[in-house]
Amino acid sequence: MVKEIENLNEILELVDNPILITNSDSQIEFVNGAFTQLTGFACEEILGQTPNILSSGQHDETFYTDLWNTLNEEGRWQGQIINRKKNGELFARQLVISKIGQAENGSAKYVAVYPLGGDEVEGVAQQGLASLTNLPSREFFFDRLSQALARARRDKLTTVLLVLNIDRFKQVNTALGYEAGDMILSQVAERITGCVRDTDTVARLGGDEFAVILVGMRDEVTIRKIVTKVQDALAVPFEYDGAEVRLSISIGVSAFPTTAFSEKLAKDVNNVEESLLSHADAALGHAKKQGQGSVEYHCKEVSDLVTNRLRIESDLYRALENNEFTLNYQPIIDLHTEDVVGAEALLRWEHMERGWIPPSEFIPIAEDSDLILNIGEWTIRTALKDLQSWQDDGLPPIRVSVNLSPSQCIKGDCAKAVEQIVEECQGYANTLRLEITEGLMMENSAMVHEKLDGIKNLGISMAIDDFGTGYSSLSYLTRMPVDTIKIDKAFIDNMEKNSADAVLVDAITSMAHKLQFKVVAEGAETASQVSFLSQVGCDFVQGYFYSKPLPSKEFKEFFRRQNGDQKIRCQQISYHI
Repeated sequence: MVKEIENLNEILELVDNPILITNSDSQIEFVNGAFTQLTGFACEEILGQTPNILSSGQHDETFYTDLWNTLNEEGRWQGQIINRKKNGELFARQLVISKIGQAENGSAKYVAVYPLGGDEVEGVAQQGLASLTNLPSREFFFDRLSQALARARRDKLTTVLLVLNIDRFKQVNTALGYEAGDMILSQVAERITGCVRDTDTVARLGGDEFAVILVGMRDEVTIRKIVTKVQDALAVPFEYDGAEVRLSISIGVSAFPTTAFSEKLAKDVNNVEESLLSHADAALGHAKKQGQGSVEYHCKEVSDLVTNRLRIESDLYRALENNEFTLNYQPIIDLHTEDVVGAEALLRWEHMERGWIPPSEFIPIAEDSDLILNIGEWTIRTALKDLQSWQDDGLPPIRVSVNLSPSQCIKGDCAKAVEQIVEECQGYANTLRLEITEGLMMENSAMVHEKLDGIKNLGISMAIDDFGTGYSSLSYLTRMPVDTIKIDKAFIDNMEKNSADAVLVDAITSMAHKLQFKVVAEGAETASQVSFLSQVGCDFVQGYFYSKPLPSKEFKEFFRRQNGDQKIRCQQISYHI
């Protein structure tokens, strides 16, 4: 029976119904694409788990007891169930579970299918959201927004839209559990509602995102007063189980009519609705980049940012085809010998029309899309080919570091992709180092750990990049398959002016060595910085004091000048960091 089900996987993948299959131990063995789209969980995140990962807390023990009794006695259960998506959002759907097979060893398969529903099922899902916060659903929100815009055009008033997002709310769910998160979301809804008039609309768009429609606004002062009132209300600590939980909220604001809407666009209510929400979302995204608790008002500058972002995303799709990407290499120096012992590969983009585009401008956009998967693989492949070229020209097999983005690790099968690239490049696994961030270590650690272990098993070295700027956890350091820590440039920049940063650099270096890690300091630009790093025992350094990032050919020349021909001949025998 098991073989028969496995042979159906390719067929089930084509089915539009979300499908989940478990074994008799309740371990999930298969989900199709429709299921991952519904729940937000990637296939690799959910395989091997139990259906409890979807538990909403909305059903009591009796519900599940009756479900299993019916399933085991009749071989089938059908009913309505409320589950939870990966982002914490509740959804209610009809579900059919069938028991298939009963092998001699007592094992069986359980196939859960969500029927393709009608309006009634979707309505139930929205009621599940509303029951948590007692706020209107997304559909009702758009209906009220349409009415508000119609009134704004008729009475020549301004309709203002606020989109609000709770900062770092995911950490509340992780630390306190979803029950606490649901309680806080409910209180957030109450506090926001208490800040606006009865004629205004507060809605929950999903997860930890809310929207407020302010009708008939006459001046900017009133709008800012309401925004401040909402911020102050949510700054008051929430209480849960005797503990105080402090939150901040980021807000994006857009308004109609403004110069952002043309007369032609204003005639189409549906376009205005979508544009108003899009502009508020863009302002919210800009606010979150400014720091927690920020507010951003949509204006020409924000509109230009959105336009530029869309343009860059579109051009990124063609950049690989047009060979517009290159790699520069920043030398990594051994502080004891001042020899070049490695390099970090840094991505550069020379647009065919716009010239050089800064990494800070295009990498975050690539990160937010699946583009980073192809770009990341191109970067690893190109770095290994350059390394091969250097060795063909007589350089020793130095270590080349390449950044591994969170998306590559979470969305893609990074271990398999890296293995294929290494095979394609005729080996060189032991000369490659992949750098990950602290945030990646904290994000879905079990899945990340498994994938990084797969990379480590290929003989590839791993480093934690920008150490000290994320969610540092010593327990993660002992469990993750890393061997190098890179101290963030921000600490190096300030350690001469700020004694606390100097102490931190010293402490990080000491701790890393006791854990058998090597230490690389990033961003060294002065002789005094290099001297201090050497005194505290830092192993390696990279920065403009020695060299800026260099194209492949120039890096090779720098290597020869820095190390000298005699050292290079010795290094060809044995060289590694």
